[in-house]
Amino acid sequence: MTSPPPGVHPTAPLTAPDGTTVDVDVELVPLVRAVWAAGWATAGSCQDLGDAADALRALGDRAPGHATEAFAAFYRGYAWLKMPRPDALAFLDALADTAFRDRVTTRWGPDGWRVDVAVRHDGHRGFALAPTAHLHFPRVQVPELTGAVTALRRSGRGGRRG
Repeated sequence: MTSPPPGVHPTAPLTAPDGTTVDVDVELVPLVRAVWAAGWATAGSCQDLGDAADALRALGDRAPGHATEAFAAFYRGYAWLKMPRPDALAFLDALADTAFRDRVTTRWGPDGWRVDVAVRHDGHRGFALAPTAHLHFPRVQVPELTGAVTALRRSGRGGRRG
């Protein structure tokens, strides 16, 4: 699981389902635990991607290309989960039976999510979808989303490993 550079947000170490230890932003610890307990995998997270981009911009020349002022403004107030594409789709399908369905499909509303899958060129065969999806959602929704994921797990509608 990847995350912004150390010091951007306070983190807590968690043991991932694969046994590795990862640092997760403290505001996302309950959500990430619930996602894992429900059977879905994550590959990265951040409690506020706009804040992280601002911190990266402060690095100057060492900042990655996406750490622009426009990127920071666009994602300020948005939490981020990076998930393997199959897990992200299963996760979103499970959320379709909750109050989050309209939030995921209403991209530009105040409660709306931004879900992206990059397109990459491999240099030989051509373009293909990236193996991961990026789920951006208002940071204020984290507690409610954690509750929804926990309820999905308890009802048996969580993800699957394999």
